[in-house]
Amino acid sequence: LDYYYGTQAGGKNSPFKTIWYALSQSESYNTLYISGGEYTEENGEKFPLIFSNKKLLYSSDNNKTVLIRGSGEFQNNEVAIVLEGNNQIHGITISSNDNIGVLSKNGESNIISSIFKDNKVALSQHNDSVIHLNNSEINSNSERGVELIDSSSLELISSIIRDSYVGINIRDAAKIIATSKNS
Repeated sequence: LDYYYGTQAGGKNSPFKTIWYALSQSESYNTLYISGGEYTEENGEKFPLIFSNKKLLYSSDNNKTVLIRGSGEFQNNEVAIVLEGNNQIHGITISSNDNIGVLSKNGESNIISSIFKDNKVALSQHNDSVIHLNNSEINSNSERGVELIDSSSLELISSIIRDSYVGINIRDAAKIIATSKNS
């Protein structure tokens, strides 16, 4: 089942106005297509956006940027997006207004062709979460590009981390894998 998001009641011809509402109406294994534009609290978005198991978030228009800007409280942290379980994000720009861009608690998620900028921490991974960061950029974050905690792991595939105070912070039994793949 696919959902499109924009201004109305759901579906390709009448999309929802906010990603938060779309997530609350969709079940596991849905693909969520996001119209180009800015998704902010000022525009009615609610934060954090919580993805649980197989929510596939895609930009529906390759010619327009999808910018998710904002954050909300989640377990004593200010976060834009929370990943729980297995998820995928594709073609999205994430900015948390100097908080945590994406917090991954567990499961295995793919982040493809996305940009993290203007966060305090772009990507924070905990527990046994696994992230495959493919063809993405983590840029201009005030403290850390990536923090890996507990037994989490990050696979970097043709991705860039730059212009953050600390690029990657690895603690506990966390690990990183860097790969360069040519298509």
